[in-house]
Amino acid sequence: MNIQLLKNINYMVLAQLANYAMPLLLVPYLIRVLGIYSFGEFSVAQAVINVGIIIVQFGFNIYMTKHIAEKIKQQQTINSLISTAFILQLAIACCLIAIMAIINWQYQEKITQFMLLYSFVWLGQAMFPIWYFQGLQQFKQLAVINFLLRFITFICIILWVKHTDHFFRVAAVYVFSYLSIGLLVSFIIWRRYTFCWPEFKQVRALLNNTKGLFFSNIISVILINLPVFCLNQIVSKSEVGAFSAILRVVYAVKGLLGTSFQVLIPSFINDSKKVNTKKVVSIVLLILLVIVQVLLWGKEPLLSLLYGSKELLLDINQQYIILILSIIPGGLGTLFVFVFATYYGRFYIRGHVFIRVLVVAALLYYPSIQFFGGLGAALVILLNDILLCLLGRRVIRD
Repeated sequence: MNIQLLKNINYMVLAQLANYAMPLLLVPYLIRVLGIYSFGEFSVAQAVINVGIIIVQFGFNIYMTKHIAEKIKQQQTINSLISTAFILQLAIACCLIAIMAIINWQYQEKITQFMLLYSFVWLGQAMFPIWYFQGLQQFKQLAVINFLLRFITFICIILWVKHTDHFFRVAAVYVFSYLSIGLLVSFIIWRRYTFCWPEFKQVRALLNNTKGLFFSNIISVILINLPVFCLNQIVSKSEVGAFSAILRVVYAVKGLLGTSFQVLIPSFINDSKKVNTKKVVSIVLLILLVIVQVLLWGKEPLLSLLYGSKELLLDINQQYIILILSIIPGGLGTLFVFVFATYYGRFYIRGHVFIRVLVVAALLYYPSIQFFGGLGAALVILLNDILLCLLGRRVIRD
């Protein structure tokens, strides 16, 4: 592992610490100022927004990272490539916002109004193409921008959201942060490169090349947010909020690992040596075991910090343990189906894996939640991650 790779991983770890640590610090604050019920509503809305973000990205984060790295290695220009992806993301974001406006016009409920306001986050995300920085291996710059995004959000919520009546301000803060950073990133990119309107054949080619990735990505994000959607249909918003708080801890760790793993993709491509997959898997497994042990050891203080109420700690311990254990197979599964599948260009396997896991999840979530509530959802998440890991091994086994 070379020095530059270590630096890139460190930058991505720092970026994702800001990306996940600051929102995690906001969880206990929002639970206290909004109440657990409104926090449950916010969690459902954020699940919808998360799905929309993946649609906006349309598989570009992985494909474009790899493609830009290859073009730079071959000393080819990337103006047309980044222009095509950039305009596509903006178009997708605008379409999604229009759909959300129609939904709100049809139902005119508090939650749909909140999601309509929140949906402008998609526009900011479209103007912040992470793949640009990853492909050029500008991880230090990406880390700084990610930190600014989360820091602005964190400070604005602390200063502006004080009680339950400020529920809509939470969405407004996220929109302000994403749009501000999106405009900043757009300025950085187009100051260096010349924007050129893409031809139809370029748009079609890019969509064809990324549709497999998009398909697997949208299934994966649905899997991540499916327990919140299912809980919302069966249990109260308060129970949704309580479960979502733990889930955010687990997904923060998984997200940190997943994004850090993406640093490996351009590094593998630029390395002339064959990748030693067994060595990489062994190192990642060791890291996962250490992380899980630390989180299990700090269970009681972490749960107390999250909820600040003994009443909310009932039945939470078991859910926490099961969800934390899911980090081990989930982390390995992510390594297989995101990093190695991208490196070997075996995107079709990702789609097959996620379809099978989604089918299992769709069959088990509702009956499990009906009988066991949040504990049932946690067990299904663990099972999904084990299945993801086992099926993902095909990428390197074959």
